[in-house]
Amino acid sequence: MLYRMHAIDMTIELLPRIMWLLMGAILFIAHFASNTLPVVADNIIVLIAGVLLVLIGGAFSLWSFILLAGPMISKKLVVTGPYQYVRHPMYLSLYTVLLGIGVVFFSTLWFTIMLIFIPVWHLICLAEEWHLSRIHNTTYREYKRLSGMYFPKIL
Repeated sequence: MLYRMHAIDMTIELLPRIMWLLMGAILFIAHFASNTLPVVADNIIVLIAGVLLVLIGGAFSLWSFILLAGPMISKKLVVTGPYQYVRHPMYLSLYTVLLGIGVVFFSTLWFTIMLIFIPVWHLICLAEEWHLSRIHNTTYREYKRLSGMYFPKIL
């Protein structure tokens, strides 16, 4: 039983990393296999919006990762910074970056692949939440009650 739980823990820890690599590879391959050159948005407002999404998402991702780096090893529950408001700021920020890239290069294929991956990411988030509720029990349930999954809770 202990070995089985350890295997589940390892799977939940590794699955998001494997999926980010897979999604990145699919986006990269699809982009180059489509035989179309990237079209940078010709509308300056759209271009600026895309760049801002990339920069904001990148900064938010870095902030989230810095707060999570130590506790990933110690298994301490992080409830400060962006984690105070949302339980999955890394997913939100990385999707913001990807959305910005899609806007800058105005790629329908890019958005299609991102949409296909949304349910996959949601299932991974649910598995992570199950895992964290097992580790942190009532503390995690209270944290869940106070914070949104992807977007901040309003009252």
